[in-house]
Amino acid sequence: MKKRFQIPSLIFYGIAALMIVIGIICFVKALYWVNKPFPGFLVYKEAFVGSFKSRDWPGIKAGLKYVERIAAVDGQQVIEGQEVLDAVKDKEPKTPVKYLVQSKGQTREVVVPVDVFTVKDFLLVFFIVFLGGSIIYAFGITVYLLKPNLRVSWVFLLSSLWLGTYMISGFEIQSSYILIRFHYLCLCLIPPTLFHLFLIFPDKKLVLSRWPALEYLIYVPALLIAVGYQIN
Repeated sequence: MKKRFQIPSLIFYGIAALMIVIGIICFVKALYWVNKPFPGFLVYKEAFVGSFKSRDWPGIKAGLKYVERIAAVDGQQVIEGQEVLDAVKDKEPKTPVKYLVQSKGQTREVVVPVDVFTVKDFLLVFFIVFLGGSIIYAFGITVYLLKPNLRVSWVFLLSSLWLGTYMISGFEIQSSYILIRFHYLCLCLIPPTLFHLFLIFPDKKLVLSRWPALEYLIYVPALLIAVGYQIN
C-alpha cells in the first residue's frame, strides 16, 4: 500500500480554484477577440511574432515567421506587442498596414492587411488547445479525488496544473498578456515535475533509496531559472 502523504485538503481546493480561474480568464479574453480587428497574426508581449497561427491569416501569407521582431508599425516604432495590437484595433478590415520586421540581423518591410478574428479562428486556434489543457486539468483533479493524500496523486495534480496551464494560457500570452509570468513559471516546472512522477510511479525507483533528497533536488535548477525570469 502506498504511504499516505498528508497535505491539507484546503491546498487541493486552492489548486482546483486556480485552475478554474485561469480557464475563465483565458476563455473570456479569447472570446473578446471574436469579430474584432487584429493584425493578421499574433504577437508576444515583447513584439515578437507569436506561435499560434492559421495558414489563412494574412500575416502568415505575407511571410511573417515565428519570433520575428516587429520593430515598427506604419513608421511608428514599437517595443511591446500591445502597441502592435493598439495600432490596428480601430482600423477597418483589409486596411494595409506596413510592418518593419527584424529577423536574423536583417530588416524588411511587410505589408499586411488588417484581418478579423472569426469564430473559426477562435475554435481552431484557441479552443482546441484550451480543451486539451482543460482535459489535463480534469485528469489531475480526478486522480486526486480517487486517490487522495498519496504522494503520487499530489505530484500528478501539480504536473496537471503546470502542463494544463501552459496549454490553456498559450493564446492568452500572445494576445492580452495577463498570465505571462505564471505561464513561464509553469514551463520551467513541467520537466522536473514529470521527472518526479517518473521517480515515484508506479513505485519508487531504487535511486531514491540511495539519494532520497533527489526527489526534491530536481526542482532546484528549474526554480532558479524561474526566479531569473521573474526578476528579469
